[in-house]
Amino acid sequence: MKKTLLLSTLILSAVFILAGCAKTPVIPPNNNTNDQLIGGQKDEHDCLTAAGYSWCPSQQKCMRMWEEYCPDYADQYRGDNKATRNTTNLGGFCGRSTKVECQTDADCKVGGCSGQICHGKSESITSTCEWKDCYDETKYNLSCGCVTGVCQWYK
Repeated sequence: MKKTLLLSTLILSAVFILAGCAKTPVIPPNNNTNDQLIGGQKDEHDCLTAAGYSWCPSQQKCMRMWEEYCPDYADQYRGDNKATRNTTNLGGFCGRSTKVECQTDADCKVGGCSGQICHGKSESITSTCEWKDCYDETKYNLSCGCVTGVCQWYK
């Protein structure tokens, strides 16, 4: 009985191994030159447009305009103009900014135990874990971003 079970197991294993080694049929490519790979479209600057990249002339590189700041298209892509960001009159907001150097909004992030600190992505921030209503950036309609080259809260 044990020999029969062992022999059956070996035969079944061999069948599965050989079936897995069988050649997968290769479908020859269509030589129609009008066909393009989906998602492979690039513009004249070699930016992968299907992935959301566009050329930023002032930065001389391909960018996703919603991720990085391109002054050439600020109003079109970001819905704001960095020149009009208000960093002085923040209502009663009592959070703070580290004002570390930055190039784009992506270089800045919200941190601190209560989300009250606007700081650089590479900074390690610790704060006391207390909540004050004046820490609520949504209540004051604030964002954390790169303004005049430093990470800070703005309206």
